Amino acid sequence: MPAVAQISGNTSVWYHVVIVLDPVDFLGHYAFVAPPATAITHKSKGLSYPERLSPYKHYHIILGYSCVICRNYPYINHGFGFAKRAVRFPTLGIVSICRDHNRHKTSYCGVCYREATRKRDSSRDRVGCMSNEDSETWPRMHATCKQCRRDSLFRRAYVRIGDQEALGMLGSENIDDEARAAVEGFLAIADDSVHRILETVQDRCWLKKQIRMRQFRPLVAANRYETWEEDLQQLSASRATIQTHESDEDLDMDVRDCEEEEEDDPDIEQWWVEDHSAKSMALGDWAQNRTLGGFWVTPCDQWISGMILEVPRAEHPCPVTCGDDDDSGEKRPQQTTILGDVPPSYSLCERANYAYMKELRLRTLLLPPVKNILRMLVTECAADGCDAVRKACKISLDDVVHELKDEAVWFDGFDWLERRRNDRLQARKTEQRTRIMKKSSSSDDFSLSSKSDGSTTSPVLSTSTLQTTPTPPPNEAILIPVSPILDPPRLLRLIPYIPESLINLLFSKEYGEDACRPLYHCRCKICERAKGAEGVVQINTRGYRSTCYGCIEDSYTVSRGQRSRPG
Repeated sequence: MPAVAQISGNTSVWYHVVIVLDPVDFLGHYAFVAPPATAITHKSKGLSYPERLSPYKHYHIILGYSCVICRNYPYINHGFGFAKRAVRFPTLGIVSICRDHNRHKTSYCGVCYREATRKRDSSRDRVGCMSNEDSETWPRMHATCKQCRRDSLFRRAYVRIGDQEALGMLGSENIDDEARAAVEGFLAIADDSVHRILETVQDRCWLKKQIRMRQFRPLVAANRYETWEEDLQQLSASRATIQTHESDEDLDMDVRDCEEEEEDDPDIEQWWVEDHSAKSMALGDWAQNRTLGGFWVTPCDQWISGMILEVPRAEHPCPVTCGDDDDSGEKRPQQTTILGDVPPSYSLCERANYAYMKELRLRTLLLPPVKNILRMLVTECAADGCDAVRKACKISLDDVVHELKDEAVWFDGFDWLERRRNDRLQARKTEQRTRIMKKSSSSDDFSLSSKSDGSTTSPVLSTSTLQTTPTPPPNEAILIPVSPILDPPRLLRLIPYIPESLINLLFSKEYGEDACRPLYHCRCKICERAKGAEGVVQINTRGYRSTCYGCIEDSYTVSRGQRSRPG
């Protein structure tokens, strides 16, 4: 092994390294050492010749006496003998640096040891040494250069094809302005980290491929133009109102100041606001199309699971309104929707999940049909004389799904009582037709007719019983506001495909809070008089009377004031 080590230390590689570090042989005398004294040299009294060290040992001696950062410029003699501090680098291990570099640790790159602080040198902009903000990629490094940041970014992107496509390394044009600005800012001034830059680029690529973000930018710009016109109209109106109080010169100065303030707004801020608005609108449209297709799985569930979930088949409650879209016979939800890419980062997935739940829950799709279910419940309970609140508490999620598959729920102003009467009449006719068929096929018609001719007596209550039976108290009417009946009923604009089960969707108790809020309003006389004074459209039904705490407190205060009043 010593022979192998000696041979490996004398290779041409170490000769080249020594020449690069010390091209003018400034520390060449350190390559020779005096030989060890032996008994033969003492007896012969001869002169001992110095021994030459191997290039490997001479290389380490040069590193020990020189500043590594200064010697990164090999064609000058700066840095020899300036070593004052020993530091640990991730690639070279423990090496020596001078006092200035130990004091100013952000003046050189901690990866390639390039310096960009020399005077009369334009390498500062070229090297781009900036303070390191990515402790995950470069731990315990104070600064990095532009080239090292670029190499690390593309080295990380080589792992995934999606990252290469998002960065435009495959010749694609999916990278947009925000992603390009993020990459350029990271390379130029070390803004953010490698992980965050890749997340930003992936998010922008997903937004460009999966949702129609470009189509919403003109809408945002048009909306902003309309807002600007409204502001000008308000300004002209305010000018007309205060024209008698100020001179025309002051008003012209105010208008000029307003226009200058509009012009002084930076374009970057305006672009960011428009981009944020377009992103929100595009995510809402993506969530709406996803829900209308019957895919009621939250994006966060897909992102966390990391696999394809089992999605139940969906059916349309009104097949007549589908048109030609459903003639292909493809099952819903479609495979392209199920196998589609989820948002790559958690922040974008959270925004998509918020837009998805906002569209699905109560704002656009499910609030109108749930209100119609409540209207059906209140109307039928009012006709039957039962409590709508108790019946609403017993409704389960399966019952809601079953009612959502009913076509009548998706019509506003549907006459539920008329439908129930028609159903009962149809059932009575069917039962009567069945009874007639049974009678005609029966062979015992004569016995049945003889039994039907017999007289029966009905029980009659005595006069004493009628006099002693107390009459029940009259039921007081409880007012619950519902929408009126329309003729003809109006079909809802958005009708989604309803899944067979909602096991993948988390429904909480707050789901039907907005729709069922009229059932849980206070029914005391004070609140009922207030509602009657407001002119709310109400119907009569039966139920329990409840009194809110505020009404009790107000009535108690009024009663105390009446008692304390003199006389």
